[in-house]
Amino acid sequence: MKSKGFTFIDVMVGTALVLIVFLGIFGAYQLALKVVSQSKARITATALSNQKIEMVRNLAYDDVG
Repeated sequence: MKSKGFTFIDVMVGTALVLIVFLGIFGAYQLALKVVSQSKARITATALSNQKIEMVRNLAYDDVG
């Protein structure tokens, strides 16, 4: 028997595969957002610490305590 279209099983398997791919992409996207957020926090902390280091470097030797 020749069929001229997709069966219900074909559609379900295709839908499941597409769903699995999209879930993987969504998970990677969420991970990327988390990494970007952590990187922003680290950059801010580094900038603040560099600012304090430069402030201490500019002090006279006797003022460093």
